[in-house]
Amino acid sequence: MSIRILLAMLCGCVPLQAVNATPIGSVKYADLASINGMPALCLPKSETAPFAVGWATLYDSYAKDVDAWQVVLKEQAAPVVLKPGECFAYGTVPEGYMLEKGTAGKKPLQLEVGKTYAFRLNSASRSVDAYFVVFCITSEGEGRFVKYPPLSSGEAVPSCDGRNGNRISR
Repeated sequence: MSIRILLAMLCGCVPLQAVNATPIGSVKYADLASINGMPALCLPKSETAPFAVGWATLYDSYAKDVDAWQVVLKEQAAPVVLKPGECFAYGTVPEGYMLEKGTAGKKPLQLEVGKTYAFRLNSASRSVDAYFVVFCITSEGEGRFVKYPPLSSGEAVPSCDGRNGNRISR
């Protein structure tokens, strides 16, 4: 498992709050969209600054035997810079990025109905800064990605259990 996937998973295990800031970095809760039928993490429109993407990770929040999907900025490449309201979609590998190879013995990630996923973008300039969203896939078609709202301190990431969320489409 790559160190970046491990860091993303460990950092993703903190309680989901709208902003989790520390002196060394911040994790902000992002918006979620559907772009060409795939989940996309979006910077909230209320943000004031652009965000340079260092790497993106999407993983099943409960599976232990499944690899994460991860794209990483190549050395010396210019990062994708998202402006407030812009999105980074799962399954795309932008120019200047590479798809991280899977871990031996693990199945490749495949999005499935009834599963809960976490999607995270880490900064190219400060790897401790990130945007994060947790969502569930409820059915096929538009509006199938249900974003979980930020959770209160100490509340665990829910499984895909029919809990009320915000249906999104784009």
